[in-house]
Amino acid sequence: MEALEICVVGPPGLGRRALEQTIRRLGHELVAPDPLGAIGGMDVVVVDARDGLDWDQLSDEVGDPGPVLVVADEPGDHAEAIASRGTGAIVLSGRESDVAYMVAFKLCAALRRSLLGNHQAVSA
Repeated sequence: MEALEICVVGPPGLGRRALEQTIRRLGHELVAPDPLGAIGGMDVVVVDARDGLDWDQLSDEVGDPGPVLVVADEPGDHAEAIASRGTGAIVLSGRESDVAYMVAFKLCAALRRSLLGNHQAVSA
């Protein structure tokens, strides 16, 4: 699997640090949030929502990132808020594994590339 540029947003804490370590251990690069170039500036945006979900903070940090990977405690956590965004999300919850992360990263990156391709086609 190719190395991806992944941005993690959400409240600081042990869970987020562990998530960032997992991303590095799986061979991916952590990148800083970029509110101006979010859609094309990274491969995956991961929202650590285990300690709450704040879409306003997400918008402040990464603008409109398109499809995101949301890490939540339970599958139904934040379902209404996620659905209201309308740009798509993959939710990973429970006992996450390396395989689950790898599949979710790859799927989210593919969705983002597809969205970016559609934006470029509309702009041309």
